[in-house]
Amino acid sequence: MQALNNPNIFHGAIEQARKGPRTRLLWRLDSINNQKYLLILSSEPLETANLEKQFGYPNDKAESKSYDAFLNSIQNGSLWNFRLVANPCYSIPRDGERGKLMAHVTIPQQTEWLRKKEVPCGFELDHNYRVTNSGWISFKKKDGGPNVTIRTAAYEGVLKVTDKELFKKTLIDGIGRGKAYGLGLLTVVPFRK
Repeated sequence: MQALNNPNIFHGAIEQARKGPRTRLLWRLDSINNQKYLLILSSEPLETANLEKQFGYPNDKAESKSYDAFLNSIQNGSLWNFRLVANPCYSIPRDGERGKLMAHVTIPQQTEWLRKKEVPCGFELDHNYRVTNSGWISFKKKDGGPNVTIRTAAYEGVLKVTDKELFKKTLIDGIGRGKAYGLGLLTVVPFRK
């Protein structure tokens, strides 16, 4: 229950599951048919015993699948139903300093944020895509440390692949900020009405 309120707990457990060098892992907690699922995208196999013990039910085992065959099946013009939970934000420039990050808080702002990701991410959104949930997450990275506050938006809809190489890179690298905290993982399934 604590981890459901603090994505830093999931982040730490997922980081400890890696065997190889540090690379950014994409992950997301999904609810499907009133069940919670922890989805993790990793370029290397993970040691999942502690994840299973910490977050699973007795006798639950993690499942893993190769991503390669799926990535190789993607073609320009193909249609996909998608789901994305992201951190829609923008940067306000400051003289000689790194810009200040600000959250897009309204549904129209969040919708437009994803629309601007189309070309660099290799897809085109169907006009019926939508924000299905929007809110704030706030947690402490360390006991006694400052609060981290992030705006999230969950998107669902249909997209068409316009540049399969950019799209594959997007699936592997994710979209936006907050990836350590379960944001940015784009998942797709073949289009169905």
